[in-house]
Amino acid sequence: MWKNCSGLELLCRNDLKPLDVLAGVGVMVLFSWFFYRSLWVLPLMTVPGAGYVYLAMVARRRRRLRLEREQFKECILSVGASLRAGYAVANAFVESGQDMRMLYGDGSYVVKELRLLEQGLKNREPLETLLEEWGARSEIGEIGEFADVLAIGKRNGGSIPEIIGATSEMISRKVLLEEELETLLANKRLEQQVMNIMPFAMVFYLEWSNPGYFNMLYEGYVGRLLMTGCLVGYVFAYWLSQRILQKIYD
Repeated sequence: MWKNCSGLELLCRNDLKPLDVLAGVGVMVLFSWFFYRSLWVLPLMTVPGAGYVYLAMVARRRRRLRLEREQFKECILSVGASLRAGYAVANAFVESGQDMRMLYGDGSYVVKELRLLEQGLKNREPLETLLEEWGARSEIGEIGEFADVLAIGKRNGGSIPEIIGATSEMISRKVLLEEELETLLANKRLEQQVMNIMPFAMVFYLEWSNPGYFNMLYEGYVGRLLMTGCLVGYVFAYWLSQRILQKIYD
């Protein structure tokens, strides 16, 4: 459901926020203190810190795509309603812009795209071309597929309202499936977050109630080697849990 995306693509699509960077730095500091009690290893913690930032961007991308697909679905429903009211196809898309502004606001994704589409129509560009360009800019495959089907339907004299109705129904099913999936995974995600925090909470509590209890783990090669193993195991477990969730979405 969510195709793989490189870190550079995520950056280009503005899926990186300053808060993610601060959280990544926080992870670096926390790991340096927790596993080694030293900030000298801070540069080595760049790897888990950068990994956390990347996973945060992936999660934000997933939410963004879900929202964009929902907005496109509502746009198509609005277009279908306008067609049934007697509007031409191009005018129906222009008219849907007003509905989307009322529903999502002037700065929303779908309103920006419809504004570009309206400007293209004023420049006498074909609607199919404008929709194909919309699909090329978007990561939502249904937009490009809709543009292709609409172009074929217009060339072959197909029923445009039926095409739009079928498209909106297909996208509605996908959105509903994603919402059900999110509901089912909510508890599991909460359990995962608790398990991620639990090791730190336990050690902090024991260290607070028994100062110096873990000193032997930060002294000598054996202790540092053991903590390095703990660090690798924790990072692997965190990566694996995120990977499992990603596979479910895919």
